[in-house]
Amino acid sequence: PMLSVSVKYGRVFRYPNLNEQAVYTGFPGPSFNEDLQPEFGHNVTFSTEIRMGHFSVNASPYFIAMKDEIAYVGTFPTGSNQNIGETIHYGGVLTGLWTSDFLSIEGSYSIDRAQLLDTLKFIPLVPQHSVYTRVSATPIDQIEVSTDGRYTSAYYLSDDADNLLDKEYARFDWNARIDFYPADAWNLHAEVSNILDDRNPTYAASWGVYPSEGRTVTFGADWRY
Repeated sequence: PMLSVSVKYGRVFRYPNLNEQAVYTGFPGPSFNEDLQPEFGHNVTFSTEIRMGHFSVNASPYFIAMKDEIAYVGTFPTGSNQNIGETIHYGGVLTGLWTSDFLSIEGSYSIDRAQLLDTLKFIPLVPQHSVYTRVSATPIDQIEVSTDGRYTSAYYLSDDADNLLDKEYARFDWNARIDFYPADAWNLHAEVSNILDDRNPTYAASWGVYPSEGRTVTFGADWRY
């Protein structure tokens, strides 16, 4: 077995996106938020990885301390993106991978606890748990078949900063894809996304939701030179 251990420290800095500063709703009110400040912070990540033949596993706990994190506050259309003060994010990611000449299986579990530092209330729209898995097979050299799924736990609504309302529904995305490589430069592929047609929203507030895209089928071709 091969063991590797690392510790990483970094600074976090993000300037507000244009769509966070400017807004057009058709309702009276300001159209540009001049008071929105950049968010910044500190990030520490510990990582431990073990490799044994075809198998590897990695555990990476982390801690992030943020100042002036940007989030949507209030209820549409009177709400706005604001700096919500000092926040902390802590959790970890556990991943595993097994590969052979024709089969690959990978999976991961992550936990993310995002809280306001002064009240320890959870930040809305941040799922605390996520599970991902992917299986791919290459029955012959020119064909790869893969499927993947992701479970995302429920989260507090956008305008529920006090964590008083029911959480929004959890969701599960399941996808499948087949790739055909007739030549080195060519790739033909077909994919089915959201096979279960899970329409649980990707964004939710007390006033309404943005439903996720339903089941879709796509075909494509890539040529590289």
